[in-house]
Amino acid sequence: MAIPLYASTRVDLNGSWRFRIDRNEEGERQGWNNTLPPETESVRVPHTWNVGKYDDYEGMAWYFRTLELGPALPGQHIELHFAASFYRSRIWLNDQLLGAHEGGHTPYWFDISSALRPGDNFLAVELDNRPTAQSIPGFALRLREGHRIWYDWWHYGGLVRDVWLTINHEGLIRRQRITSTIAANEAQITTTVFLANVSQSKNTFQIVATSTLPGGKSWAGRKWPKLRLLQAIPQPGLTSRYRTRRFGISPTLSFIEWQWNFVTNTADCLILAKTTSGCEPWRSATAICF
Repeated sequence: MAIPLYASTRVDLNGSWRFRIDRNEEGERQGWNNTLPPETESVRVPHTWNVGKYDDYEGMAWYFRTLELGPALPGQHIELHFAASFYRSRIWLNDQLLGAHEGGHTPYWFDISSALRPGDNFLAVELDNRPTAQSIPGFALRLREGHRIWYDWWHYGGLVRDVWLTINHEGLIRRQRITSTIAANEAQITTTVFLANVSQSKNTFQIVATSTLPGGKSWAGRKWPKLRLLQAIPQPGLTSRYRTRRFGISPTLSFIEWQWNFVTNTADCLILAKTTSGCEPWRSATAICF
């Protein structure tokens, strides 16, 4: 009997966190990575400290949260995801340094399966929003003579986008890439799926792709033993600023040995056709995936 199981069960970590700035850069020495320090305040993530009383603060600051989770079950893979944080970060879970990240607008994640323990788990995030000549966007120096560095936009420090956990079993679809080409009056959409085997053993997976037409109508799903699928769309029609047509390709992943079905979110593809007027044949297109 097939047992349905979601490939990426998402646990939202937005909302209430504890926060404290670290003017003296003493947080790690004082053990903030393992214990909630005094004088923290409640904030709601996504959050930036550069709105409100710390609007001009540049330096280190910390975010804290307790996760009430049990240990990972056998074969279960749990990841901690940050959609973005500005700018340099270091992350601890239960006093274990998970890793670091540099960049204010890029997502990153950590495997926390082995770091979890029964009961409460203490999560601490250290951030530093100070700009340098080497940091992105880089070389945006203005007052070089005075050894002061600033950008032509404010560098808002904080957990500026979503934070969440994903819980997976055996395998997952890590990401999907969609491209499109045009020949005569037909469009071809090519999608490539990137898989991750997160178990401790070799597994055999099968992908089934379902294409979605504008209006929600679906073509029949196609079994997909490889990681690349080419889908033809006859007469896709014109796209203009007043009218768009969205096509989606939704891959699902099956773990064949145990017949567990893994489901991923639909990746929508918006085909933008270039024309010189609304009545001329469309000439080229590009795909934007959501």
